[in-house]
Amino acid sequence: MNFTLHWRPRAAHPKFPSPPISTAGSSGAGSSTYFTTGLTSGSWVLEGRAVQDVWIMPPRAERSGPPDRTCNMYGMTLRLWDPALQAWRVTWINGVTGTRDELIGRRSGNDIVQIGTHANGTPIRWIFSEITNDSFRWTGESLDADGQSWKLEGEFRAKRKVYSI
Repeated sequence: MNFTLHWRPRAAHPKFPSPPISTAGSSGAGSSTYFTTGLTSGSWVLEGRAVQDVWIMPPRAERSGPPDRTCNMYGMTLRLWDPALQAWRVTWINGVTGTRDELIGRRSGNDIVQIGTHANGTPIRWIFSEITNDSFRWTGESLDADGQSWKLEGEFRAKRKVYSI
């Protein structure tokens, strides 16, 4: 699946976008909103007991050197069904930054909502919405220090791209 990414990083980053990142559509340096592209692929693993997907941003073909760690997503998600919870146990690991998030995912109407924490204990939620056979929208949010407001960390709009072999 090929996707376009609208990204708001967790912390302000005065150097973003760094040279290896495509800045087409970027709102510019010093802004908190950035646009780039990436790739993701997923499949059933562990004899059909889990789903694993790999996320790469920026795509390998667009990398011209080591990307800035704060602007780099090269990781994987493992989603394992837990029959006792009737929910998915979700683990995200970014091998570049060492980020690890743990969540529990369930269907909520037409959406999939995953609730959990960053490794530092900050509550997070990931919402997959506008799901079709060929596309979805994913928003990632963290609970602000006030304990009431959710802060957008990233918004992904994914659209399937078929590759011919």
